Amino acid sequence: MSNKRPDVVTLKNVRLSYPHLFEAHASNEDASPKFGASFLIDPTTTDGQANIARIEEALDYAAIKTWKTKDKADKIRKTLLPARTGLRDGDAQVNSDGDQVAGYEGMMFVSASNRKRPKVLRRDKSVIDSTDSAEIYGGCYVNAVLSVWGTDQKKLGGNGLFFTLEIVQFVKDGEPFGAGPLNEDDYLDDLGDDEDDLLD
Repeated sequence: MSNKRPDVVTLKNVRLSYPHLFEAHASNEDASPKFGASFLIDPTTTDGQANIARIEEALDYAAIKTWKTKDKADKIRKTLLPARTGLRDGDAQVNSDGDQVAGYEGMMFVSASNRKRPKVLRRDKSVIDSTDSAEIYGGCYVNAVLSVWGTDQKKLGGNGLFFTLEIVQFVKDGEPFGAGPLNEDDYLDDLGDDEDDLLD
């Protein structure tokens, strides 16, 4: 008998973006610090299409649970602001200068957060448990387990659908977002082991 919940979705082979997996981060000075990340989905791939189908199924479940009937849920979802729909268009994602965010072109994406630290795993499901770990980073590919929930409460900003980040599993390396790590050979000489060589 399966223990899988209808409000939980597993995203497979998605690209990790803006990861805050080991230390909580506040999105602005008025916000509470949370762990979180965004996950980029390529809608032109088989994996991407399957991920989007799973997301839509989970969002449908959460919407009907929140707004009671499918008709009402469908009507409310059509009125939601993009940031409150759960699944978003990467082409509309811009930075503070109004420029397209690199890597989001042609993608769909979801963002998820959690006040509790999520599980972060290697391919073999052993735990990555270090803030200094370079094993998982923005730009690599991961599997992600998210739970979805809806709200109609004014104190939470009114109607919306959101994801809670539960588990992230490293899948494979990808091109890092932003500047990559520097190569020491480009900047430093090999000084050898003898410190006396430096006393000239």
